[in-house]
Amino acid sequence: MSSSKLDLPVIKILLHVVIGGAICLLLTNLIYAFLQTSIESVLINYGNIGVLVFDEAVNAVQIFAFGLAYLPSCFVGGLYTGYKIKKNLRIVLVLPGIIGFALSTLFGFLSGGLNLTSTNFARNIVVPLMGSVIGSYLGGYTMNWPLKKEGVEEAEQTELNLEEQ
Repeated sequence: MSSSKLDLPVIKILLHVVIGGAICLLLTNLIYAFLQTSIESVLINYGNIGVLVFDEAVNAVQIFAFGLAYLPSCFVGGLYTGYKIKKNLRIVLVLPGIIGFALSTLFGFLSGGLNLTSTNFARNIVVPLMGSVIGSYLGGYTMNWPLKKEGVEEAEQTELNLEEQ
């Protein structure tokens, strides 16, 4: 009977993963909206708003969004998740980025800002998903870097001690 019920540690892990995903979602939407408004206002001020007609300019904006919105936002979500969870990081750190991406895509689709029938799959799906997952991984492993490094140093010391004997 107890195997059908979720254990308390599993619920805590899921809660922290969802909170990390919510952090990714909120920061991504805030930073992306600010970034898009800033780029448009700069282009309007210089009289170059028409440049957004070209695919190259839109791709450049998407690269800015990758580096300035998706990666840092999910980095912070990964920091939170990595701080709260110490085990199974390879599996767990993917989840906040995916949760943030999925909810962001859902909100974008429901609000009419995202067209999933568009032919530019990379701009709408691949770049945000990669930015979210990579940022979440980097944040989580940054928080746990000393733990991982100590494990490597201990293993090297053990190898050295075995070789000396």
